[in-house]
Amino acid sequence: TLSGLTGTGTVIVSNNSTSAASRTLTLNGTGNYTFDGLFLIQANTAAVDLVKGGTGTQTLTNNQNSGLRATTVNNGTLNFNGNVTHSNNGTFSASV
Repeated sequence: TLSGLTGTGTVIVSNNSTSAASRTLTLNGTGNYTFDGLFLIQANTAAVDLVKGGTGTQTLTNNQNSGLRATTVNNGTLNFNGNVTHSNNGTFSASV
């Protein structure tokens, strides 16, 4: 769980077990955050499940992020500037 992602760079998601399992990244901040980086999915990791909580705004501006599987917005705002591609069987849900 993080407040939010800012700046540029790469979020490396890996799994040290032998089974391919997804990982959940939860963003619970109350501020405004903009991230122009990549989600890099390494071996034995199926995908990243992104959960947006907190009252703040998270903006993802890099259109090369294809490793997101399930995206859930429970609170606040999640902006995608660019293409949004979910992996196979991906979902997008929002609560209001």
